[in-house]
Amino acid sequence: MGYIKEPKNIDFIIQPSVQNQEDKRAFSEAIAKYKKTGELSEVPKGKNPAATHGTYRDIVAKIRNKKE
Repeated sequence: MGYIKEPKNIDFIIQPSVQNQEDKRAFSEAIAKYKKTGELSEVPKGKNPAATHGTYRDIVAKIRNKKE
């Protein structure tokens, strides 16, 4: 795995994924089923807290607007 070079004047913030008990249970069941049968299960996608901040371009635009 390599490093990501941050653009000048922009800091990347890496946050851990947040999983609730229901998500953890669903993942555990999917893994157990795969180990037992070899079949893949549909696992519901969790909410990504980082997605609430917008796209990369939105974030860069907000940062640039603050500096002006």
